[in-house]
Amino acid sequence: MKRLLKVLAAVTSVICASILTIAFSACQQNQNAAVHKDFGQFSQNGYMLTSFATREIGLDEAVGKLTSSSRQAMTVAYLPEPLPTDESTITAMLKRSNHIVVTTKFFKEGSEEMQEEVSDQTGLVVNDYLKKNAINAATGLSIKNLYLTDAGLEFMDEENKKFKESDDYINVPFANLYTYHTDEQANHLIVQMHDFVDIPASALSGGVNCYYRQDTEILYDIIPLDNNNLSGPRYARISKWQTSLGSVVSTAADSIHEGYVFQVEVEWIEKDEVA
Repeated sequence: MKRLLKVLAAVTSVICASILTIAFSACQQNQNAAVHKDFGQFSQNGYMLTSFATREIGLDEAVGKLTSSSRQAMTVAYLPEPLPTDESTITAMLKRSNHIVVTTKFFKEGSEEMQEEVSDQTGLVVNDYLKKNAINAATGLSIKNLYLTDAGLEFMDEENKKFKESDDYINVPFANLYTYHTDEQANHLIVQMHDFVDIPASALSGGVNCYYRQDTEILYDIIPLDNNNLSGPRYARISKWQTSLGSVVSTAADSIHEGYVFQVEVEWIEKDEVA
């Protein structure tokens, strides 16, 4: 009997040790796992956007991702006004693909389920989108900055500098208009943009403070160099776009939040052969 108890005790110890080892290993994996944070300030029907980004990077690293000579296919921000167009980049993009499928996800009034609108566009329509650097979705959204170059990143950095030197900077709840990010695979370029409009009570006859806030995020696919044109433009093209926007009205009793979320996926249908 004593021998049986010793055997059972030994087996139990082995099982416990195994469980502890597995638990510790799982804990380590969880600690090392990338953390995706909620994106934006607003939710709709209890649904909140999850950020594409897991790590913020600096301008030099963001530019480096575009200027890298790597040919590995790599699979990021939305501006109030599109960046200046780049004809050489547009030509390179159209040679690769002039056919896109745009899927917009949103909530309709009174519906708890997210709706989808799918738009299939090709030819001159896509050419026009690229020249305007924007897509006007069926929901009324304007999806801007369809592609990104190193010159575009430099433009954003200049806008950040102007923003920090402006008189309104101290009244805005974020430090930069544009920030650069990557994801856990570190092979995506993501740009986030923040908009804010403050309407203080002193500017209104009703004596109620309110503000508008919009946070937008674009995930870009970095396009590898064409084997036949290694000196061609390096660029990234839009793959996913999401925005969280709304208004907050503050009274003496409470603050009223009214928010909306939208998600867009842009699929580029590649041509059989890139010229």
